[in-house]
Amino acid sequence: SKPCARADWVTHKRTCEILRQSHGEALAEFVAQGGRAKDFNQSVDDLESRFQKVPGLSNEIELMAWTHRSQTPIIVASASDTDVKGSTIRVEMMPRSFWDED
Repeated sequence: SKPCARADWVTHKRTCEILRQSHGEALAEFVAQGGRAKDFNQSVDDLESRFQKVPGLSNEIELMAWTHRSQTPIIVASASDTDVKGSTIRVEMMPRSFWDED
């Protein structure tokens, strides 16, 4: 709702800025590794598709988010570039208190 959005604007604005910076850094890294900026979004889509193919992963992430919702977490899923079956995927939850220290 609008009142809720207004009440949470300071937090939302800061979170969006962190995400914008992260996106900019990821794009810069992609380009530095020889990728073209215009291909960056497709590479992100390909990566997301790879994670979506792992059975139960999205459910695990959603459950983790729900379980820790009072901590306003950031949830990170990562895997090795050579992992084709999802066997090395690592899911981590970082509570807001951890990433809000900066």
